[in-house]
Amino acid sequence: MDNIKRLGTPLLVLILAALITRLMNAYMHIPYQSMILLIIEVTSLFLFGMFLNKSHGRRNGSVFKKVFAIVFTVLFLFLQLGFFSFDWLEQFLYLIGGTNAFYIKMMYIYCGYLFGD
Repeated sequence: MDNIKRLGTPLLVLILAALITRLMNAYMHIPYQSMILLIIEVTSLFLFGMFLNKSHGRRNGSVFKKVFAIVFTVLFLFLQLGFFSFDWLEQFLYLIGGTNAFYIKMMYIYCGYLFGD
């Protein structure tokens, strides 16, 4: 039963995120829809990574990892939303793939994983 809970929770996050984004795309047409969908996507990826780490339990009570995970997530979310920009960071990101690249999504999952540790 523990395996079902441990493996089922991340799967439930994936299913709920897919359902919410599908319903929003189909039925809600509001002015800031793309912004809301990006926030839902980042939150879903972060929660997915956090629930993937629940199986390990708490290994280290360090606050630094949690602060890093939150700061990185919020920084890149605001960067993707266009609230602010750093020229040197944008040049670096465009050099390796842009601000909406797959590796940034993977970093959101990793930050969630760090936060759950």
